[in-house]
Amino acid sequence: PPRSTLFPYTTLFRSVFPSVRTKVVRLLGFGALLVAAAVTGLNASGYRELAVPAAVMLTGGCLVPLAGLVEQRGYLLLGAALMVLGAGGALLALRYGGGRFPGGLVGLGAGLLTWCGAAVDARLHRVPLSRIGIR
Repeated sequence: PPRSTLFPYTTLFRSVFPSVRTKVVRLLGFGALLVAAAVTGLNASGYRELAVPAAVMLTGGCLVPLAGLVEQRGYLLLGAALMVLGAGGALLALRYGGGRFPGGLVGLGAGLLTWCGAAVDARLHRVPLSRIGIR
């Protein structure tokens, strides 16, 4: 067919089925905006102790659909673990009247979970310990 008749169909196809890269960028952008809005809103409303747990829960919530987009089941597990960690941290923060302990605990736990997820993704758990200097 002539190019002029093919053009509308290809444009429609691109708009209906965006590439995986575009979907990932949109998801990450939306997640970052959502985290920033939640943290700003919680700080402004006087619930500062919930800012870190909310950010961790929202980050985990963004990892769940990301797992399907990039076909990495490990992200699904990591996202679910971060959501549970954030919810537990929010309960601790509300129960003990805020303070820095629940936020620090949640931040440390989220960092540890993310580090472990990256180590498994890089297959470091299969490297013999003697190769990395541990006997």
